Amino acid sequence: MTHINLADYTTLEAYCEAVQARNLADYGRVVEHDTVEYYNEAGVFTIEDAMKWELYGTISDVSKDANGFRARFDWQSMTLDQLQEELDYYYKESLETQEREAKWEEENLQSWKAHLRHLVSIGAKNIPTALKWDMSAEDVDGDTGYYCYHKGIGYRQERLINRLLRVA
Repeated sequence: MTHINLADYTTLEAYCEAVQARNLADYGRVVEHDTVEYYNEAGVFTIEDAMKWELYGTISDVSKDANGFRARFDWQSMTLDQLQEELDYYYKESLETQEREAKWEEENLQSWKAHLRHLVSIGAKNIPTALKWDMSAEDVDGDTGYYCYHKGIGYRQERLINRLLRVA
């Protein structure tokens, strides 16, 4: 599939024609959101508007990753440079959020493992038994994903938890 860059076009019409031709070649059909009418309904009338709209969409996605909600603002009144600055800001925030969450998950993982060892020290036969006890205490009804959520550990731990539960 060929990537089509908005900046390579001088008009919205030419851009839409190129995207439609690519979609016909790649998928055998034209997609509704690649028409001038679709863009016009969204308040996009020029190629610069389209570039702003694309940046705004990316900012919306990245701000959700950074803050847990989508940034909303008047993107049409901003310049491309201002929108790029916003995007750079949210990328930085998103990376910081990912680092913070990874550290938090690692701390919770270590605490969870220590908690299971503690349950073994006070009477659980082994780690799988301690896990069953803890899942019962958390009232998660055998839902390993919900258990990970309760414990603040990464969902990557579900496979390990399921293996431990099979031997319990």
